[in-house]
Amino acid sequence: MTNKIYLAGIALLLFITGAYAQKDTLTGNKYLLRIATPFSNANRLTIRPDTTIDPLTFFSTQKKALDLGTDDDMRLYQANSDKTGLIHYRYQQYYKGYKIIYGEFLLHATPGKLIRGNGKMIRGLNKRPSINISKQKALQNALQLFPAAKYAWEIPQLENNYKDIHHDTSATYYPTGEIVWISKDDDSGQQDPASYELAYLFDIYTASLDGKRFFISVANGKLIKSFPLVYNCTGTAVTTNFNGFQGFSTREIPGSGPASFNLWNDCQAAFIHTRNWNTDLAKATDFTSALNNNWNALASAATSHWAIERTYDFYLSIFERKGWNNADGGINIYQNALFPCTIPPSPPPCPYPNNASFGNGTMLVGNAGTASTIDDFNALDIIAHEFTHGVTETSANLVYSKEPGALNESFSDILGVSCYAWFNGLNANKWLLGFDRKNPNNTSQSLYIRNMANPGDRGDPDTYLSDPKWISTTTVNPGNDSWGVHTNSGVQNFMYYLLVSGGTGTNDNGTPYSLIGIGISAAREIAYRALTNYLTATSTFADAREAWVLSAEDLYGLCSLQAIETGKAWDAVGLPPPSLGITAHICGDYGITLYSVVRPDIYSLSPDNCNMRIFPSSLVEFGSDKVILNPGFHALPGSHFRAYVSDCRYAAHY
Repeated sequence: MTNKIYLAGIALLLFITGAYAQKDTLTGNKYLLRIATPFSNANRLTIRPDTTIDPLTFFSTQKKALDLGTDDDMRLYQANSDKTGLIHYRYQQYYKGYKIIYGEFLLHATPGKLIRGNGKMIRGLNKRPSINISKQKALQNALQLFPAAKYAWEIPQLENNYKDIHHDTSATYYPTGEIVWISKDDDSGQQDPASYELAYLFDIYTASLDGKRFFISVANGKLIKSFPLVYNCTGTAVTTNFNGFQGFSTREIPGSGPASFNLWNDCQAAFIHTRNWNTDLAKATDFTSALNNNWNALASAATSHWAIERTYDFYLSIFERKGWNNADGGINIYQNALFPCTIPPSPPPCPYPNNASFGNGTMLVGNAGTASTIDDFNALDIIAHEFTHGVTETSANLVYSKEPGALNESFSDILGVSCYAWFNGLNANKWLLGFDRKNPNNTSQSLYIRNMANPGDRGDPDTYLSDPKWISTTTVNPGNDSWGVHTNSGVQNFMYYLLVSGGTGTNDNGTPYSLIGIGISAAREIAYRALTNYLTATSTFADAREAWVLSAEDLYGLCSLQAIETGKAWDAVGLPPPSLGITAHICGDYGITLYSVVRPDIYSLSPDNCNMRIFPSSLVEFGSDKVILNPGFHALPGSHFRAYVSDCRYAAHY
């Protein structure tokens, strides 16, 4: 026998080494192709696994591959290791000896071996430094732009405090005036080399510790750009619509005379600005409070502002994600927003306030059209649901139609209720999305939108395709919900409920199921990884099943309890694992008498009324859904054996 025999079916394994057909997406030069995978680009490099490069010499030995010139220099300024053993190196780019603001690149490596890199390098600078203005003159110009009766370096106590903070007796608030390259057009560090100018960088603090950074041209002494270093946030609290007395951050309005505040949080990298819709977006205004930062009269606006702060904290603390776009993108919230009438089944007269939405950093929140606040659309799980649309938008970017659209809605539900449980505790009523909203005329009645533990409760399906409530995605007419993106979300929602909590039953295909559940902490990690690492714009429910199982294996191991339960949860909602051939008979010639069970935790190989002999054991391979007999395996005529696959079959994938 010269070919592999696959007991669980036929598979084609394709190995490609040393050949890359795609054109390099970074520079198209042969030097890069020698070290990086073909999918590397200007901001992300993945080093070929068959290439060993020392991260400490990477930039000096690979300038041609990186398209860096002789005047470009990458200088290491920070290194740290994490619990996985990876070492992370942070490099700063210099050109002709001067730092390039926003020119930073990170390398990730095991000891002595570079794995990948990411960041931004500014290429193609071709400028000659021309310093016509002295540092002292440039500082005078900056101080004129930021006048103060006294500055921090003129106050001895502040200077002493600064030295103590930095454990440095030479530390001072006095501006150093470092000369740097700065893009005059783009604070994010755009790569147009023509936009860069040489400037003095001054960090200036007043005696009240208000701070601002200035870039003053070394050529003519004019301001290139500036931005604040202190964000003037003030802590306050309000009785929120649904979560009691909670604290949040606002901003004291500069120069407002008697203290006046607005609903701005500029105290974190991702700003949050909450405004009043005022009949339409063009007329939106800031909410303000001149009463000692008291927001009780504007509780709904303050609730939305607070809920976004908590959602940001959830993503940062649980997933280490920096905001909705993972780049600390800001959010503008518009309270009292009105929406077009496109939501089923029978929308009220247009426009109407019964909704919430999120897109490209802008959130609209409706006040439900009543004088009461207890039915507003700013419950924490709803706000987190909308925020998650931004996460999806900047990761999988699931098309908002048919199956991808239903997955889009479902991931927002899943991570929305996960945020709610994170804040309110695991015993909170997390499966009723919008549970906190109440009917003003009957406050014992919850106005929840979807029931993830029982989707049929709100007319949503719990089984893929077979449930009568499933909205067909093959019809010509999409209806008014893009082929049921809100309705069909019930399938993945119910899968998540079973994965977290467990359950028994029989689905609409007649398939029985029984799960013990893995808890919300593990399940939300799998959900986030599937969404952000595996799915694409047109992913279907079958793709989602694959993504969840792969994510569970990544996080918890092949055939782990978490991976098996994930597969079982998808089987319960009508998406079973790939077809497996459990029993097979092989005739051939055994050579040496030895029996070896290679993966007893997954499979058992047992004689079936015959003498079974396998040697060497390396000739037999075990995968999650197959047993492979490699060339060299022999069996006597008439002999056979059977491979039994355990519950790990639920975690099988392609």
